[in-house]
Amino acid sequence: MAATIQLPNMLGSENRLRILFKQLIDNALDAISSSDRGEKRLTITTDADADLIYVCIEDSGPGIPFEKRTKSI
Repeated sequence: MAATIQLPNMLGSENRLRILFKQLIDNALDAISSSDRGEKRLTITTDADADLIYVCIEDSGPGIPFEKRTKSI
């Protein structure tokens, strides 16, 4: 298990952030459970610098199908 770090406080709606992360994690768990791959993995990493907090949620699921990917500017 990785070392625990204390992330800085940030401005934002606690409830909206909680919902956002819950949805991302639920989606990752759905992808893992529907995957035919042997490895079932969910990894959440965080980091921070002077002005930003980084959160990375990775899973071993199949990924987003190409036809469902969108890119907007």
